[in-house]
Amino acid sequence: MLKVDNFGFILHCVHGKKVLKKSEYTKLYPDHLIHPEEEMGKRYFCYDTLFGVPEASLYASLVDFFEGLKLFEKSSNNSSIDLNDSMSSDDLESNTQKGNNEDAKLSYWSLFDDVRECMHQIHADSTLKNQVLNDLPKYVKKDERLPILFHRMRESGRKIFLLTNSEYFYTKEVMAYLLNDSKINGYNNWTDFFDIIITNGCKPKFFTEGTTLREVDQVNGKLKLSAVKEFKKGSVYCGGSFSLFKKFTQTQGSEVMYVGDNIFHDIIVTKQNRCLWRTLLVVREVEEEVNRWNSSKSIDLWNRLNTLEYIRAESFRDQDSSSSINNTTTVNTNNIVDNLSTPIKQQIKSTQEELNIHFNPYFGSTFRSGTRESYFCTQVQRYADIYCSDFLNLLYYPFNYYFSAIPTLLPHEREALNVERKEKDNNM
Repeated sequence: MLKVDNFGFILHCVHGKKVLKKSEYTKLYPDHLIHPEEEMGKRYFCYDTLFGVPEASLYASLVDFFEGLKLFEKSSNNSSIDLNDSMSSDDLESNTQKGNNEDAKLSYWSLFDDVRECMHQIHADSTLKNQVLNDLPKYVKKDERLPILFHRMRESGRKIFLLTNSEYFYTKEVMAYLLNDSKINGYNNWTDFFDIIITNGCKPKFFTEGTTLREVDQVNGKLKLSAVKEFKKGSVYCGGSFSLFKKFTQTQGSEVMYVGDNIFHDIIVTKQNRCLWRTLLVVREVEEEVNRWNSSKSIDLWNRLNTLEYIRAESFRDQDSSSSINNTTTVNTNNIVDNLSTPIKQQIKSTQEELNIHFNPYFGSTFRSGTRESYFCTQVQRYADIYCSDFLNLLYYPFNYYFSAIPTLLPHEREALNVERKEKDNNM
């Protein structure tokens, strides 16, 4: 399993549940690089939602388990991987593709396919949903602020819609659990909180060609045969498409704020298909990350890392192309460097590793590795208008609040302003 940055350079590599050193994964990826935009979904599968966490963890555990049983030993067609062998990324790809294996040896590729199929199956046949419904308090977080937020939205003149891929039977039980015991007047049933309710949305297909829009009989859960010509409050629908939604609601893209927790199905696809809805991405990890960043250890490590980067940059001051390659000046700022005999590059690396472990011992922070932003982080910045750990945070903002990012400067702009500032200071 790989964690990469926006350009596809590998930030972390984990085999099973063993974190590989750079010298180890170099055998598999000599360039330390993959091509996420071109190869994602083909050679690589992207885990970028909370649904992917248990699946990835299961796969990693099974790799360790079957390797312990020696079931990944090489067969006649090299269907498995030995990290002690020198193997290029091309060899890795060819050796993990499915093929005729007369020895019936287990390959990492076939194991991944099996796990993928099992996870898909428990979603498709409702095994997972039924497990959740059997103990809703255990699996679904109930928050008394939810009906308050919906009520305030409606009082301010906003309309609320629910678009989910879940079937009606599951949606009904979960939403009733979350909303039906609200003490707010005027809401006798969970459906009263919504102006439009769409189940079986089939996202991301909903944002492209979509499916047939049908109304759900709320008594027996079956689909009605009559054609849907408009959305009616209190009704529940199945399927549909973005084009029909836009037609029936007469809304323009920026008039709709869409909240979702799946960065691909909910966020990226909407932007790529010119949906133009404003998007709010829920990333549950943000809460834990903020708690980590608020600790004194994170602050100390981050300051140390930035200081080391500054020291490295300063070591080249007043040098140009005529300078000797080994002629670098050692700089020490406030004794931040514990051991001047240790190269700055090595100290930066060790500080990055310590910071990563502080967030997660396997993959570090969800959003970065040291000072380098992750591929997921870049996707969030590129596609999501805003993001947070919980959309209930909207309770604490007026509904006309304007969310805007802090302005940032490119390096040449920042340097130009610094030069201008220094000139002004010298003239004073």
